[in-house]
Amino acid sequence: MHLILIFGALASLFLTLFVANTFARWKAEAARTYFIGLLKWHCPPEDDTVMDVDEAFGFMDSRGVKRVAPKGLRSDGVSVGQLLRIPIIGLIVALIIHGDPFRGPFRPGGVIHDGLYALAKAMSYWRALLSRERAEADRVIREAALCTRVLVDGKFVERKPAKVLDAAIVWAALRIGGFKAWADDGSKAQQSLAGMAANHVAALAAIAPDLHIA
Repeated sequence: MHLILIFGALASLFLTLFVANTFARWKAEAARTYFIGLLKWHCPPEDDTVMDVDEAFGFMDSRGVKRVAPKGLRSDGVSVGQLLRIPIIGLIVALIIHGDPFRGPFRPGGVIHDGLYALAKAMSYWRALLSRERAEADRVIREAALCTRVLVDGKFVERKPAKVLDAAIVWAALRIGGFKAWADDGSKAQQSLAGMAANHVAALAAIAPDLHIA
């Protein structure tokens, strides 16, 4: 009995230290990120459950890779359209984003994330589940949620990030359930990106001409 208690205490301590170290690393990574420009969007009159991006909008991730949501991208706001329909996971995510994907700290990163998911090629669910590109896209929305800076007119301004725990839950939900959206080639974001993918670099160059485009 004593051994079980000791083992349980050690396991709890290890888990606590692991989570604390992971959250600290995520915040350090997020400190190297920033949004490029302000997100400008509107809801089309025929569908108020999505947003259309009015101007190209970018994000510099912790690895120095520039991501862009081009003008005309159609997004559900926080890439959770599929997740909200999953029992329990959907309820948790809905509570975190307060039931509204068009506001809060997840919105800008969600638009970038939708753009990345829209570039996915149609594939089986198993391949989508193991996709490295999907893992990268999910990392980007986590970093974007924790991002504290926006580059506007050549100057950085502060933004309020999401809580680390909330970002972790949304990221985990996407890792678990996002494979279906990745494999689905009929998403609204992909439809709006038809013929637009080649404009990603040009769009980002237009909103950040002082940055080197990788």
